Amino acid sequence: MATTQNLTKKRLSAIPARRRQIFLRALARLGCVTRAAAEAGLSRVVLYTSRSADRDFAEQWTEAIETFADSLESEAFRRGVQGVDQPVYQGGQLVGHVRRYSDSLLLAMLRARIPAYRASAPSAQAAAPALVERDPALLAKKIAFALAVAQKRQSSG
Repeated sequence: MATTQNLTKKRLSAIPARRRQIFLRALARLGCVTRAAAEAGLSRVVLYTSRSADRDFAEQWTEAIETFADSLESEAFRRGVQGVDQPVYQGGQLVGHVRRYSDSLLLAMLRARIPAYRASAPSAQAAAPALVERDPALLAKKIAFALAVAQKRQSSG
């Protein structure tokens, strides 16, 4: 005999094939369950319940996320390696384009692919300076010192 909980789970996991395909295509394109669910007109609860009850749907979901990850990697490559043309304006007029590259994306790709570019956790933590000064008096002294050094450099150079 089926329990009420099993019947509810079965009812929630029944998604029409058309809506399921809309969701999976949107998930592959957007990478966000909430936005893909809205596009398919489905609730997240129904989707997650269906994923846990249906192995095929779970695999399709995973493939959609992998497709989205591939598109992210492709875009990172385009921006980091190939560069992006950005317009240059002078006097309000378009005078040309300049190719810009994203060093941070390129470095992220290097770190993902080549272990030598990854910072080891202990040394990265040791090298990171404290960014927050909690003592207001000490902070004020540091600011005053920095201003004095800057003023001295400006007057001597």
